[in-house]
Amino acid sequence: MKRLTLLLFLMIVATNSYACRCDMYASLETFMKERFEVSDFVISAKVEFVKDSLTKGDYVMSSDPTYWRQGGYNAVLKVNKVYKGEIKTDIIEITPRWSNCSQYFKTGDTYIIFGYVNNKGEFATDVCSGNFSTTNEDWLKIFRKIRKE
Repeated sequence: MKRLTLLLFLMIVATNSYACRCDMYASLETFMKERFEVSDFVISAKVEFVKDSLTKGDYVMSSDPTYWRQGGYNAVLKVNKVYKGEIKTDIIEITPRWSNCSQYFKTGDTYIIFGYVNNKGEFATDVCSGNFSTTNEDWLKIFRKIRKE
């Protein structure tokens, strides 16, 4: 009877959940090679500022009251280097999808970004694209290796 009650309770209070689903790869190197090949552009860029800074009191990181000032999703980037694609300006804006798959960018950090041009002609990327901070030495080492091949 307890199990039935618990099951009924869970069925009543259960809600939809949303998550980003990314493909799995045998290795980080395989993943990065594939992301490089399918991306419209690959760049090194510094986050100059974020247009959508999270609002004060946002529940996402209530344990850190400064979180809302540290970054966001609609990033304006200063392009340092273009590894793939055509970027004709040194400042670009990343247009987020506004979903659980949107990439969070920390202001002031430099990233390697694997991006695409959406159907509106805007620069975009997401968490499944393989973006990483240049402070991540392990990923940077693999990125340099695949660039030499």
